[in-house]
Amino acid sequence: MASNRVYHQTLSIRNHLAMSALSEESRQIVASLAHRIGANADIAAIARAIVSTLQGMDAALTPIIGHQGGAALYRRSLQLCTSRDPRLAVIYDRAQVAFDLAALKQVLLEQSEADALLFGEVMLTTFYELLTTLIGPSLTARLLRDVWETPLSDTPSQENSP
Repeated sequence: MASNRVYHQTLSIRNHLAMSALSEESRQIVASLAHRIGANADIAAIARAIVSTLQGMDAALTPIIGHQGGAALYRRSLQLCTSRDPRLAVIYDRAQVAFDLAALKQVLLEQSEADALLFGEVMLTTFYELLTTLIGPSLTARLLRDVWETPLSDTPSQENSP
């Protein structure tokens, strides 16, 4: 029952985001996150998907801006998330200390599925937009292309053993 409710809330959030003028990149981020979460939209899957996406972003950016640069973008993105949706302030207050994704995952596991999903979509989009303002859209897209495309091309294999 809870999964059905979360699924419908997820659709509602996606419809809201689609209604606002989302860029192609934002749509790709939301689609990538939805793919990583999969059909079982429970809180553990949502938290894993958000954290793994942020890990991928950090890995892609560290050679260019260093870990401290990634941490600064993370903290600023968290701060901007709360200005976009005040409900995310609880997550911000508990996860802002450092670029500690294990701590973020723990905080997300304590949220409702809908709030965690909303946070993930807003956080990842905000991080992307912030990076774009710093280094430009073309370089941002090139640096993070693999983060968005990998899960979209990673379909689970259905091998039938003889």
